[in-house]
Amino acid sequence: MPPTENLKLITYQQGLLFVLFPICIIVAMLYGWSAFSILTRRNGLNSNMYLYVNMSRNTYLYYNLFVFVVSSVSIFYQLYFAVKLKLTALNYTFWATIILLIALIAFESYLQSRNLGKP
Repeated sequence: MPPTENLKLITYQQGLLFVLFPICIIVAMLYGWSAFSILTRRNGLNSNMYLYVNMSRNTYLYYNLFVFVVSSVSIFYQLYFAVKLKLTALNYTFWATIILLIALIAFESYLQSRNLGKP
């Protein structure tokens, strides 16, 4: 294995890090705020969104917490592997993040198809 000081991020890894890292931060912030709003029963759309998608409050809270935690873990590992220059692990993290985002888009599309409108 070559010495660590000679390793650098490849151009596509820099690009993926530049694109996926902010997306994960935005997802973590949005779902974290939504979970916080549901947990504290704040007024507004985020705390009442479970009514629009025909889910129980607890189920929607767990869904938001799960997405928040997974996105936060993805942020941590992207930074950790980029700083430590573990390129293979960084590639696996990118694939896991892309799969997470695809699954998130699919599940959100499903939830929007269940949308009941204004309760």
